[in-house]
Amino acid sequence: MGAIHGGISEFGNHLAELVTRVPGARGAVLTDGSDEIIDSAHDPTAITELDLQISGAQLGQSLAHIHRTAIVTGLGHAVVILAGSEHIVIAAILLHEYRLTLRVSASHNLNRALDAFVGTRDHLLNLLR
Repeated sequence: MGAIHGGISEFGNHLAELVTRVPGARGAVLTDGSDEIIDSAHDPTAITELDLQISGAQLGQSLAHIHRTAIVTGLGHAVVILAGSEHIVIAAILLHEYRLTLRVSASHNLNRALDAFVGTRDHLLNLLR
């Protein structure tokens, strides 16, 4: 893993910490309801900033729909895991449709990545309140 390029805000610092803590993490991005980037952190030897941003934005509308469905059906706040042969994307909606997305290599421990993701999600949620 190369040096993590962190963001420019307190959010970016937390995203950089998440990427550093999770083995195989490529990057994490926080976006708003319009898929605008709030901040991000990534390993530039593993993923470009643009590819990371696209990972966050592409899930936007689907994630919003899943989130609303989970709330309405009593499941609570959803965490979506999209697993491919090469990468895993973990995403969730925070407050006011702010979205957190983490991209991880598929060959690494999903449970460890999920635990770190949920901890960071909860911390960012507190910052947004």
